[in-house]
Amino acid sequence: MKIGTMLFKTIVVLTLRFLKEVYAVQCTEPALSMCDCSGLEVDCSTRNLAQIPSNIPTDTTSLLLYENNIQSIDNTSLSALTSLENLDFDYNEISSIEAGAFSSLRSLSILTVDNNKLTSIKPDTFKSLGSLRELNLEYNKLTTVSASIFADLTALEYLYLGYNPLICCTMADLIDWSSNQTRLRDFDGDCTDFKTNTDLDAFDVSKCPVDGEWSSWSNSTCSVTCGNGILSRNQTCDNPVPSAGGKACNGSSVDSSDCSLSDCPVDGEWSSWSNSTCSVTCGNGILSRNRTCDSPVPSAGGKTCNGSSVDTSDCSLSDCPVDGHWGSWSTGPCSVTCGNGIRYRQRSCDSPPASNNGQYCIGSSTVSVICTLGVCPESCKESEKKLESKKMKARKWKRYQNRKLNRRTDTNNN
Repeated sequence: MKIGTMLFKTIVVLTLRFLKEVYAVQCTEPALSMCDCSGLEVDCSTRNLAQIPSNIPTDTTSLLLYENNIQSIDNTSLSALTSLENLDFDYNEISSIEAGAFSSLRSLSILTVDNNKLTSIKPDTFKSLGSLRELNLEYNKLTTVSASIFADLTALEYLYLGYNPLICCTMADLIDWSSNQTRLRDFDGDCTDFKTNTDLDAFDVSKCPVDGEWSSWSNSTCSVTCGNGILSRNQTCDNPVPSAGGKACNGSSVDSSDCSLSDCPVDGEWSSWSNSTCSVTCGNGILSRNRTCDSPVPSAGGKTCNGSSVDTSDCSLSDCPVDGHWGSWSTGPCSVTCGNGIRYRQRSCDSPPASNNGQYCIGSSTVSVICTLGVCPESCKESEKKLESKKMKARKWKRYQNRKLNRRTDTNNN
């Protein structure tokens, strides 16, 4: 800390105390009876207060609360003081500042929290203070101060962090932040690292170990386009990459979980062909076989099977049996030229003949009928003898033909 700066601050405090004693005016608000009010300034210093007084006039521009026993700054006590320009908490017991405690103090220009017991400051604590020109955090117990307590770009001209046990390498982001503040005149304080005490604005942050931090997760993707799969996302240890002996990121670079999409289309497939069957039991026919589109059945918009469900070809078996059928009758002449005689009729089993174990024709191949012609000139007796003789011959011929037919039938059956 610069000696000139400390001397200037001491003179200002002593001057304010002197002026307070000379020009103090009693506050009319009953709840502020212990404070002194002068114009738009409210002085509640050295009153042994344990908390910020209530009912401070909303048009107050300067609020002095130094040398009390206030232990914390809550997020409601100052919310109505939108005109406040100067706020002094020097020499209290403050160990915590609630989030949003200063969020409504858009006109605040000077904030002093010297000589307290702060060990940490929450992110965004001073982010809303667009008019803040001077911030004094000296004589606390801070080991680090993060740039996250400020906006990216501020109106700060003076930032005092002296007499805190700051560790240099934990201050890297604030040191980088300070270099981008175009209005910052005095960035005062020192830190310790590598067994050396160094001014904050002179410390080389490139010497510090940088622990790795994970990048943002990548967009999740499912391993399939339909059905059940694995949803996965990735992150990389490059925000920043560990360096100078810094630690690698903890945890896994891959995160996965189950994912379930709509049912997948299933294309149909043919079953096996059925056994082939010929359309006939003998001779020539058609050999056919079948298959079905059910191995599997198409579903969820899948394609049906290509091709035909029926396959045919020619088939040829042994010749079929052919049963014999009689041909037409042929009629012979009458056995006599006069008188009564015999006329024979014959037929053949050839329309068609029996083949391939087909059945032979049933019935007789020869029949005889009586034929009568004119009266013969011979005597009746002679004529009767001749007729009897002819009938005898006809009966013999018929027996001969029957035996011949029986032999043929036996031959075909065998």
